[in-house]
Amino acid sequence: MCLDERVLTACVVGCGRIGSNTSEELRHQLPDGWFPLNHIEAIGKNKNIRLIGLCDINKDNLQTAQRTYKIDKGYLDYKKMIDDLKPDILSIATRTSGRTDIICYA
Repeated sequence: MCLDERVLTACVVGCGRIGSNTSEELRHQLPDGWFPLNHIEAIGKNKNIRLIGLCDINKDNLQTAQRTYKIDKGYLDYKKMIDDLKPDILSIATRTSGRTDIICYA
């Protein structure tokens, strides 16, 4: 199998605005060339990447993203998600504080 045929797995940590929730207001204000504007949609645009898990410390954000993007695996703890799913790619869409810990753990 060629590398370009391999399907990689991905998870997203952070299901807020930049992770999953592009507002309709932004969709109407920005040119098409700026999209996708969130991590989940960007991953979804690549046929060689399969999104397998989401994580957010805010349960409401997590559940909304899971429903919107039809992702079964949702976690409140990024360490558990990484340990359980072992993704090839980890997309981190969190605030700066704490991001280093996530990167080092991954």
